[in-house]
Amino acid sequence: MRKRQSWQIVILCAVVAGLFLSGALLPFAGQTDQTFARSNRLESPIPTPEVEEEIEPYIQMYADALDISYTEAKRRLALQGEMGDLQSRVITGESAIFAGTWIQHQPEFRLLFAFKAPNGAEIIQPYLEGIAWADLVKTQEARYTLAELETLQDQIIQIARTVSTSFASGLNIPEGKVRFYTPDPEELRSQLEALEEMQAYLDLIEYIKESNGAAPASSMEKIYFPRIMTSAK
Repeated sequence: MRKRQSWQIVILCAVVAGLFLSGALLPFAGQTDQTFARSNRLESPIPTPEVEEEIEPYIQMYADALDISYTEAKRRLALQGEMGDLQSRVITGESAIFAGTWIQHQPEFRLLFAFKAPNGAEIIQPYLEGIAWADLVKTQEARYTLAELETLQDQIIQIARTVSTSFASGLNIPEGKVRFYTPDPEELRSQLEALEEMQAYLDLIEYIKESNGAAPASSMEKIYFPRIMTSAK
């Protein structure tokens, strides 16, 4: 009886060994490898240390001045380089009706163009093709072209130099005005209004109080490039 059981055990071991060698038990081994691989994939990857962006002082100053985020300030300043290219093309292409261009920083970030024409939006459209930020560009109609406004400034300056109050002069391009910066705006206004030859220009003049009689740096609200002239005594 014992002899028969021993042979049964030997035969059973041989069958198991045969199955293993034939590959019948290999799927189990493969399953184990796949399970191990899945467990490895589920482990959290080693986090990559975040590199802090270096803060540029001029960007931070711009952000602080306008109460906007550093990221938004960086975006706007980057766009201004592209805006300069557009401004140059429009000035060259529309010189006959061009009345000025400036960047508005508040209440919304905009690039504006003024034309001595009622259809500014139609005029600017061909220049905006392929520009991703075209929605930031706006237009307005102006009473005078920039060249005409500068000529008017020259004429007004020549007359104003006859008065005793000192001043500096610039252009308010968005509003098509000639600005006088002076320590005493009311006195200068009174003197100019008394001049007969100045009567035709009075509605073009605006007076800004400046203690040193000099034009201030452009504000963040509207940036443009006025031509500054001073009274010569």
